[in-house]
Amino acid sequence: QRILFTLLAGVGGAMCGLAVGFLKVHSDPKVREMNQIQQPGKAPFLGQVPMLNARLLPTIIGGKALPQSKSGKSTQADRAAADLMERMRMVRTTLLERVGDSDEKVLLVTSSLPQSGKSSVAVLLSYSLASLGKKVLLVEADLRKPSLSARLGVSWEQGLARLLQGRVSHEDVILRNEGLPFDTIVAG
Repeated sequence: QRILFTLLAGVGGAMCGLAVGFLKVHSDPKVREMNQIQQPGKAPFLGQVPMLNARLLPTIIGGKALPQSKSGKSTQADRAAADLMERMRMVRTTLLERVGDSDEKVLLVTSSLPQSGKSSVAVLLSYSLASLGKKVLLVEADLRKPSLSARLGVSWEQGLARLLQGRVSHEDVILRNEGLPFDTIVAG
């Protein structure tokens, strides 16, 4: 009977281990797959933008992509940029469908991680919305590590920081017609 009890104890231990693992996985709030994004906060999923190497990204969003080759053939950077813009158009379309009937006029692009593409997504979405004729004001609210003015090549002396301090009015900090199809307020 010693062998039987040992076998039963092993099976019972394995079952307990599986039960604990099952409970741990199903009670863990971490998001591991794309289809889990909507579940915790009931937020709508707008789309997925691919992670790209900086040499494949357009320079306007901080990348190092070279212009199209002189031979007229599309390069890997051209194809990556086209794919990125197509995905941003899909995100824009989904966004406009979701907020079409509501009075919502503010969109927040955020992430809990640094260097995750927040500024890139915000700039690309602003370009995409402005290309439809929408009135867009891109506000950089990251006062700790601002990057938008360098990416867009705009002046950064006046910005959100001075506006929040009450030193300037909102007309003074909105950058218009800086070669961009949308208005911008940088961090300052």
